[in-house]
Amino acid sequence: MSSKQSKHDIQAALLCAGKATRLHPLTITRPLALLPLAGKPLIDHIIRELEDAHIDNIVAVTGYKGNMLRAYLKRIRGAGHDVSAVRQTSVSGTADAVATAAMAADSDMAVLYVDSLIDASAMKLGLEMFQRENADVVMLTGRVADPSAYGVLEVEGDHIIRVLEKPQPRRRLEALVNAGCYFIKRDAAHVAAETATHKVRKEREFTTTIQRLIDDGKLVLSCEIARGRWIDMGRLWNLLDANEHLLMRNPLTILGEIEAGVTVKGKVGGGEGSLVRSGTYLEGPIVIGTSCDIGPNCYVRGSTHIGNNVRVGNGVEIKNSIVMDGTHIEHLSYVGDSIIGERCNLGAGTITANLRLDDKSVKILVKGVVTDSGRRKLGAIVGDGVKTGVNVSLMPGVKLGPACQIGPHLKVEKDVEPNTFHR
Repeated sequence: MSSKQSKHDIQAALLCAGKATRLHPLTITRPLALLPLAGKPLIDHIIRELEDAHIDNIVAVTGYKGNMLRAYLKRIRGAGHDVSAVRQTSVSGTADAVATAAMAADSDMAVLYVDSLIDASAMKLGLEMFQRENADVVMLTGRVADPSAYGVLEVEGDHIIRVLEKPQPRRRLEALVNAGCYFIKRDAAHVAAETATHKVRKEREFTTTIQRLIDDGKLVLSCEIARGRWIDMGRLWNLLDANEHLLMRNPLTILGEIEAGVTVKGKVGGGEGSLVRSGTYLEGPIVIGTSCDIGPNCYVRGSTHIGNNVRVGNGVEIKNSIVMDGTHIEHLSYVGDSIIGERCNLGAGTITANLRLDDKSVKILVKGVVTDSGRRKLGAIVGDGVKTGVNVSLMPGVKLGPACQIGPHLKVEKDVEPNTFHR
């Protein structure tokens, strides 16, 4: 198959309409698709993988915070990407999103969840199987140790015979699960409009559409891919995994100014107008945005993303973290295994503790449920516009809602609600 053929006979639908409440507090103020990873919004990375797989006709299904996403897509469309947007008027599940995309499609479809990052090589495998076998649906699948957060599949050879959406409790130690990417015939995609509402979650889910197609005798196949070819981003700590993965694989270039006395090791990228001051030690992979001011005497370790217009003061250490646009981290602070939102101000001596004293894995509240992250090291998740006073300590796995304020010398051990003041 030629690149030209593959570019014209399939349309990608990115499902971006959901509220992504499991990623609060970060998605309180933005859609999941615009979360920054390795120097770019998540949706940019997905679009790049699609284009590398020769799928460049792309439509994003928008809903929650849709104006923000559509404005961004308009800008990148002007930069030469064939990306359009359609509105999902009733944001009641993935089946509705696929039905919305199918109404706008004039060809077979690649359907991708925006919380899964799939390598182009894996997409090519799925597309080849879809066209070779003349299948109604090909689902990219992978094996995970704990399948409780995924759609679990029962297969006979390559044939999917049953889909179990997020089974509880965990069924077994390892299972084949839905990786979040489908290739589907246009006529089959229209069945999504007829999907019934799930009895428990009260949503119209695309996996229910897939099960109906199976029950109707359609050819629904599994294309199993290696775990390293896809990254699930359904939990906050997954964003750190994805950021590290992307920083390791992407080329990085330093465009800003680095003063004498700065040590640079590994892959480091810096944007125009940024300044790294003397005595700073950069240990990649690291990406620094535009118009940043770093140092002096800072230690920035991999795998770290620093956004645009960020100030990192004297004697600060940052490790394996995402720091978003416009944030200031004042002198003698430590940010480790953490995500810091936009326009935050961390007062001098603010510490994000990232390791439990008992050395057990860090637990975090997800939609009100205490959840084991499986990570030995996990710091704080800080929403946009947060301010901390001097000498504040944030305990492992704590979440701070947007625009909250933490007074000086406090130890924060529980999640903090948005727009609150603590002293």
